Amino acid sequence: MKKFFEVTSFENYNIVEIMETELTIHNTTQFLVKLKSEVIDRYKLHLILDLKNIQYADSSFLAKLIKIHKQLHAKQKKLVIISVQKNLYEIMCLAQLDRMLIIKPDISAAANFVENRL
Repeated sequence: MKKFFEVTSFENYNIVEIMETELTIHNTTQFLVKLKSEVIDRYKLHLILDLKNIQYADSSFLAKLIKIHKQLHAKQKKLVIISVQKNLYEIMCLAQLDRMLIIKPDISAAANFVENRL
Protein backbone atom coordinates (compact mmCIF):
# COMPACT_ATOMS: atom_id res chain seq x y z
CA MET A 1 0.00 0.00 0.00
CA LYS A 2 1.31 3.41 -0.96
CA LYS A 3 2.11 5.73 1.94
CA PHE A 4 0.18 8.99 2.18
CA PHE A 5 3.17 10.87 3.53
CA GLU A 6 6.75 10.80 4.81
CA VAL A 7 7.63 12.39 8.15
CA THR A 8 10.91 14.02 9.13
CA SER A 9 11.08 15.03 12.79
CA PHE A 10 13.10 17.85 14.26
CA GLU A 11 13.23 19.22 17.79
CA ASN A 12 10.34 21.70 17.47
CA TYR A 13 8.53 20.64 14.32
CA ASN A 14 7.74 17.83 11.93
CA ILE A 15 7.94 18.09 8.17
CA VAL A 16 5.26 16.00 6.47
CA GLU A 17 5.76 15.50 2.75
CA ILE A 18 2.52 14.39 1.17
CA MET A 19 3.24 11.65 -1.37
CA GLU A 20 -0.16 11.68 -3.06
CA THR A 21 -0.57 13.67 -6.27
CA GLU A 22 -4.33 14.06 -5.79
CA LEU A 23 -6.28 14.64 -2.61
CA THR A 24 -10.03 14.47 -3.10
CA ILE A 25 -13.17 13.49 -1.27
CA HIS A 26 -12.15 9.86 -1.92
CA ASN A 27 -8.98 9.94 0.17
CA THR A 28 -8.86 13.07 2.34
CA THR A 29 -10.63 11.56 5.33
CA GLN A 30 -8.22 8.63 5.41
CA PHE A 31 -5.33 11.10 5.00
CA LEU A 32 -6.50 13.19 7.96
CA VAL A 33 -7.03 10.15 10.20
CA LYS A 34 -3.51 8.89 9.46
CA LEU A 35 -1.96 12.33 9.87
CA LYS A 36 -3.71 12.86 13.20
CA SER A 37 -2.82 9.45 14.64
CA GLU A 38 0.71 9.14 13.24
CA VAL A 39 1.91 12.74 13.53
CA ILE A 40 -0.31 15.30 15.29
CA ASP A 41 -1.26 13.22 18.36
CA ARG A 42 2.04 11.36 18.50
CA TYR A 43 4.59 14.17 18.34
CA LYS A 44 2.68 17.24 19.56
CA LEU A 45 4.97 19.57 17.61
CA HIS A 46 4.54 22.32 15.03
CA LEU A 47 3.72 20.92 11.60
CA ILE A 48 5.21 21.86 8.25
CA LEU A 49 3.08 20.35 5.51
CA ASP A 50 4.87 19.97 2.17
CA LEU A 51 2.41 20.02 -0.75
CA LYS A 52 4.94 19.91 -3.61
CA ASN A 53 3.62 16.60 -4.98
CA ILE A 54 -0.04 17.60 -5.04
CA GLN A 55 -1.20 18.29 -8.59
CA TYR A 56 -4.91 18.36 -7.77
CA ALA A 57 -6.92 18.88 -4.60
CA ASP A 58 -10.63 19.47 -4.20
CA SER A 59 -12.54 21.45 -1.59
CA SER A 60 -12.60 18.50 0.81
CA PHE A 61 -8.82 18.70 1.11
CA LEU A 62 -8.95 22.45 1.68
CA ALA A 63 -11.51 21.85 4.43
CA LYS A 64 -9.15 19.30 6.01
CA LEU A 65 -6.34 21.88 5.99
CA ILE A 66 -8.57 24.19 8.01
CA LYS A 67 -9.39 21.34 10.40
CA ILE A 68 -5.68 20.54 10.87
CA HIS A 69 -4.96 24.24 11.45
CA LYS A 70 -7.67 24.42 14.14
CA GLN A 71 -6.49 21.22 15.86
CA LEU A 72 -2.92 22.48 16.06
CA HIS A 73 -3.99 25.99 17.06
CA ALA A 74 -5.93 24.52 20.00
CA LYS A 75 -2.64 22.96 21.15
CA GLN A 76 -0.73 26.26 20.63
CA LYS A 77 1.07 24.77 17.65
CA LYS A 78 1.49 26.12 14.13
CA LEU A 79 0.63 24.64 10.77
CA VAL A 80 2.88 25.95 8.01
CA ILE A 81 2.18 24.93 4.43
CA ILE A 82 5.02 24.89 1.90
CA SER A 83 5.75 24.23 -1.78
CA VAL A 84 2.21 24.78 -3.01
CA GLN A 85 1.75 24.33 -6.76
CA LYS A 86 0.64 27.51 -8.53
CA ASN A 87 -2.86 26.28 -9.44
CA LEU A 88 -3.58 25.12 -5.88
CA TYR A 89 -2.16 28.33 -4.43
CA GLU A 90 -4.46 30.39 -6.65
CA ILE A 91 -7.48 28.41 -5.42
CA MET A 92 -6.36 28.85 -1.82
CA CYS A 93 -6.11 32.61 -2.39
CA LEU A 94 -9.53 32.77 -4.03
CA ALA A 95 -10.97 31.01 -0.98
CA GLN A 96 -8.98 33.48 1.18
CA LEU A 97 -7.20 30.61 2.91
CA ASP A 98 -3.95 32.55 2.53
CA ARG A 99 -5.34 34.87 5.23
CA MET A 100 -5.98 32.03 7.68
CA LEU A 101 -3.19 29.60 6.89
CA ILE A 102 0.54 30.23 6.98
CA ILE A 103 1.97 29.54 3.53
CA LYS A 104 5.71 29.73 2.90
CA PRO A 105 7.67 28.98 -0.28
CA ASP A 106 9.99 26.30 1.12
CA ILE A 107 11.24 24.35 4.14
CA SER A 108 13.86 26.94 5.04
CA ALA A 109 11.33 29.79 5.24
CA ALA A 110 8.90 27.61 7.20
CA ALA A 111 11.55 26.42 9.65
CA ASN A 112 12.69 30.03 10.22
CA PHE A 113 9.08 31.06 10.81
CA VAL A 114 8.52 28.30 13.38
CA GLU A 115 11.84 28.86 15.16
CA ASN A 116 11.19 32.61 15.42
CA ARG A 117 7.79 31.99 17.04
CA LEU A 118 9.17 29.90 19.92
